[in-house]
Amino acid sequence: MTLETGSCWPLRWHWRSGGTGLRVPNTHSSSGRTIKISPTFEMPRGSKNLKPDALSRQFEPPERELCPETILPAARVIAPIQWDIETAVRRAQQQQPGPGNGPVGRLFVPNCMRSEVLQWAHASLPSGHPGTTRTCKLVQRKFWWPKLQRDVRAFVSACPVCAQCKESRTQPHGLQHPLPIPRRPWSHISLDFVTGLPPSQGNTVILVVVDRFSKTCHLLPMPKLPTANQTAELLMKHVFRIHGFPQDMVSDRGPQFTSRFWKAFGRLIGSSISMSSGFHPQSNGQTERVNQDIEKTLRCLVADNQSTWSSRLIWAEFAHNTLYHSSLGMSPFECLYGFPPLCFQDRSQRLTPQLPHSLSVVVEESRTLISSRTKSVALYPRSSLASGIP
Repeated sequence: MTLETGSCWPLRWHWRSGGTGLRVPNTHSSSGRTIKISPTFEMPRGSKNLKPDALSRQFEPPERELCPETILPAARVIAPIQWDIETAVRRAQQQQPGPGNGPVGRLFVPNCMRSEVLQWAHASLPSGHPGTTRTCKLVQRKFWWPKLQRDVRAFVSACPVCAQCKESRTQPHGLQHPLPIPRRPWSHISLDFVTGLPPSQGNTVILVVVDRFSKTCHLLPMPKLPTANQTAELLMKHVFRIHGFPQDMVSDRGPQFTSRFWKAFGRLIGSSISMSSGFHPQSNGQTERVNQDIEKTLRCLVADNQSTWSSRLIWAEFAHNTLYHSSLGMSPFECLYGFPPLCFQDRSQRLTPQLPHSLSVVVEESRTLISSRTKSVALYPRSSLASGIP
């Protein structure tokens, strides 16, 4: 059997199969068997191959030269975008050329232009005073020089605008020093004011005086915030005439306690003046905690009528001084006088001469233990010295 074809693939298949022939189904047999035939493929001559089949031919796209096309035509491009700082750096390279071994695509910055490059990368309008890492990444996009990161870090840390406008995210430097532990009752006191109260019998402010040894407090109502002279007069009438002059007085940095009169008053009575650190109320934390307890107790006592808090203030003071305190292991009243307050008659209780002294020893040991624990917790995230310009 001879078959004429204009395609070469049957010939290739015939040659690869070794001319063993084809197996085609036998349409005349019901068993579905196949028969073997051995056709002969021939290519027709050019004169006979007038109408070749287009589908049998291999498609080859026409070859054409690829020319790059741009979005904007060349006539509309005036010049590439270039910063003035880049032009200045190229001009400065004429005086100090680069070493020639820098990163590809970056300009070497001479010594005379490095401060201007850092000023452009950090303080220009497009940059907006970024941090050290962002400034360094912006400079490295186009420029380089040896020890670039060190220069960027020094420039950003010395920027006056960043120092004034940015807040620090690190812990404050320096170690905290706790207040000294008192040795006896009312030798060290702390003062503070509770303000913003509704008017009650003409009073809107409470002066809180706390004994740092026994946690005993005195609450003095006042019409308004007093002056330094009025504060000293109140302390003489209600505190010092009962407990004597203290060795140290702790307060915040209010105008009453920073005045020259208050310092002169402390020198007159032989008492040192201690003020808490700025924006750190934990320095006078004991009085702040007493303020919270007093406010909580007053809210409960005057829940029906808040304008009567001035008359209930003595009961809030009595409750604070006679109730149990976990840090003392007893009530402030018992710590101060050596015996519990007489709330229920008990004739079996008798005091011994050794009891007040033993209570003082127990209280001093408890306060020393609490102070050491507080100091260890407060100093944990801090460092002793500053590690650089913030």
